[in-house]
Amino acid sequence: MTHPLAAPLLLAAACGAGEDASPLLDRVERAGGDPAARDPLPSLVLKGTASAEGLFRAAQVEEIHLGADRALTWYEYPGIGRAVIGRDGDVCYSADPAVGVDVREGEEAAPVRRLLMILRRAPWRSIYGGAELAGKEEVDGTELTRVRMLVRSATADSSGDSGDTWWIDEAEARLVHVDLKLPDPQGGGLECRYSFGDWKVVDGIRFPARRTQRVGTYRIETTFTTIEPGAEVTDADVAPPDEVARAIADPARRATKARDAGAFTVEEVAERPVLSIRTTIRSAEVSRNLAVLLPEVLRAVSASGGAMAGPPFSRYHDYADGNEMLDLEAGIPLRAAVEAPDGRVTASTLPAGRAATGWHVGPYQELSKTYERLRKWMEAERLEPAGGPWEIYWTDPGLEPDPKKWRTQVYWPVK
Repeated sequence: MTHPLAAPLLLAAACGAGEDASPLLDRVERAGGDPAARDPLPSLVLKGTASAEGLFRAAQVEEIHLGADRALTWYEYPGIGRAVIGRDGDVCYSADPAVGVDVREGEEAAPVRRLLMILRRAPWRSIYGGAELAGKEEVDGTELTRVRMLVRSATADSSGDSGDTWWIDEAEARLVHVDLKLPDPQGGGLECRYSFGDWKVVDGIRFPARRTQRVGTYRIETTFTTIEPGAEVTDADVAPPDEVARAIADPARRATKARDAGAFTVEEVAERPVLSIRTTIRSAEVSRNLAVLLPEVLRAVSASGGAMAGPPFSRYHDYADGNEMLDLEAGIPLRAAVEAPDGRVTASTLPAGRAATGWHVGPYQELSKTYERLRKWMEAERLEPAGGPWEIYWTDPGLEPDPKKWRTQVYWPVK
């Protein structure tokens, strides 16, 4: 009788795991259109809409590729603003209203470069150094072949990048899923799966008109209604937006990076306009209340025509250890002050001045420990509080479901 633990090994052996996957991938290439016409495709423009249940609906999307190494995709999110992802040579970047601009260069940008090449239908040999069969598995009712895509050795040696996984439907000779790890602006990586469907032939090349991105608990569905290989595209169409260009030239303009937990400093902070809700809640119910308050504020930002300028925050106006009730303000920072719409959302500010600041890494329920360490550090530095503290939530739990990796920045105004 076969031992149960041996079954996966026998399946892998039967499927030729570890064997060269080139013949299979070459067959997929031939089914996808002339590889020579795609290496590189002179230009490609895709337009459509994206949606994510519980996040947004009908975001406008435009994806533009020019040659082998330039691309720009923008998403216009209702009530949030525009987010972009792009590549300019060896530099890859992203920017959104919540976290700001993230810039990756050299080998750090390699996973993003590979993704953008996959999306413009580049031949697999131009992306990877090799590929190995890794067994078969039933996914969503279809038997798929798993292929381990190998990055070029220089990339793997210098960054630890172990490559990606492709899932192939052999019967249809098509790519179904790609698993890869993309850089997280706050450090580490985000495990992502891109799925492709509703394939259409345009100018002799097969393109997926439907794309699904799964990251964390989010599932983002994009449907392209326009696919134009060889479209007229200029350098200006794929140039990094102004704020990104400034951040590429000046690292100080890039997104805030989390420092080590427990390392405190004093910073001079500028006044920031916000829309927020101020209420009194039980100290044990902060997370539950924020789950209601912050979406309400975000809807108010949209209704007021405001533009987000950073992640959401909460401020404690009467912070003290052991308080059963809290005077809490929950809100979203804005690029410019706006008039609040009707309701309990009001226009306010985060104050200017000196503030002690540091980082908490871990579950929100353990933030009190970081505040206690910060309070003791302030006492040792002879810093006197000048109002209640606030905290900024840099990690979206929907993108990173592991609470041990959540990053929160805390500020405590001082005289």
